[in-house]
Amino acid sequence: MPIIDIDTLCFRYPDGTLGLDRISLGIEKGTLVVIIGPNGSGKTTLLKHLNGLLRPQSGTVRIDGVTVASDLRRARRLVGMIFQDADSQIVGETVAADVAFGPENLSLPAAEVGARVEAALDTVGLTTLADQTPQALSGGEKRRLSIAGVLAMHPQIVAFDEPFAGLDYPGTRQVLREMLRLQQAGHTLVVATHDLEKIIYHADRLILMNDGRVVKDGPPAGIVGEVESFGVRAPCVSRLGLEAESWLS
Repeated sequence: MPIIDIDTLCFRYPDGTLGLDRISLGIEKGTLVVIIGPNGSGKTTLLKHLNGLLRPQSGTVRIDGVTVASDLRRARRLVGMIFQDADSQIVGETVAADVAFGPENLSLPAAEVGARVEAALDTVGLTTLADQTPQALSGGEKRRLSIAGVLAMHPQIVAFDEPFAGLDYPGTRQVLREMLRLQQAGHTLVVATHDLEKIIYHADRLILMNDGRVVKDGPPAGIVGEVESFGVRAPCVSRLGLEAESWLS
């Protein structure tokens, strides 16, 4: 059974805008899946259904066999969301306090919260900044702080919405490195992005969306040549007929 199982999912916004149109997908545990498409194609809308930030008008989303609708608390524990605007996820006065926010809201014992915060900060390399105010961090460090906050919740799935937006080259490498560490540790990654260049080398699967539908789904090499016809910029290497390389090389 796939860890994410989506069956004929439909969603329309209150103003009548179609968000998702009969989406059916299965995503296997431990894979890194990249979702691409033009603005308004449904990428972010789909991600927000994985942990119940949006609720379907029809169809179902199952996380590890259980529908999101039947156990919202479980879904939000198993699926961590990293939003494009890292500042929107920062709530603590210090880096450590921010990471502690989620576990504290699970009513965990203080010792368990402390252990989770310590482990999460160590994983993303922010231990030395634990007492720093988040507002003093760089863009890449803020994105890593968002990842640490999600890791402290012990999710099985981590969903990223435009993880490289607004980051310079060092920041992009920092975040990409943390994403790959998550996958190597057994997490399932679902990444919605316009910036295919930075992630395609590491993608196990590419899903192309347009007008709320999945129009292409499969190995990246078989799809990347078609993305520009749907308003997505192809990686420079593919336009030059070259093979993709990792930004961490």
